[in-house]
Amino acid sequence: GQGLSAKDKAQLEADRLTTGDWKGLRILHELLEPFDTLTKEMQGNIIDDRMNGAIFDVLPAMDLLLKRLEDAKAKYTSTKSALATCVNLAWKKLDEYYALTDKSPVYMVAVVLDPRMKMAYFQRKWRTRPEWIDAARMRFNEMFDEYRKDMYCPTEDASTAFPVVRRSPRKVTTLMSWKFEGNISLQEGMDE
Repeated sequence: GQGLSAKDKAQLEADRLTTGDWKGLRILHELLEPFDTLTKEMQGNIIDDRMNGAIFDVLPAMDLLLKRLEDAKAKYTSTKSALATCVNLAWKKLDEYYALTDKSPVYMVAVVLDPRMKMAYFQRKWRTRPEWIDAARMRFNEMFDEYRKDMYCPTEDASTAFPVVRRSPRKVTTLMSWKFEGNISLQEGMDE
């Protein structure tokens, strides 16, 4: 067979990735990896060993991604590169979606009702935004009061109503690490 012409070889050589190109691709991979990981963690069934993908994971997942993008903004803004612009636009779009979660208290309430997170999640992750913590607490209390008035229903003793199911240890995922970072153990939380 015939080899490549000199012109074709020159065009291929012009497309060769430089060391700088590879560095940029590594940075891009690092930025996109959490999106890929969380997309995979969040799909699936809540009863499998991941315990991810339920409504109580929406805010923690978005918090994690926003934090990663904020860190990248701080790191790359001074470079005035196209990457800095992309990171800023990604943060802006994700923040738009995050703001939409304020339209329904279900996201925040789901986090608070998860006995592994409770209100402590917001106190840890939003510690620099006390007004957000106060607003979350207020919305939770309003919703609790609304349902408490309408839903009085005596139930049997919970210790006999729900059998305890022992599970094998779970693999710790990216989202689980983020959600429970600095958390107290479940038993300690139950004692409060």
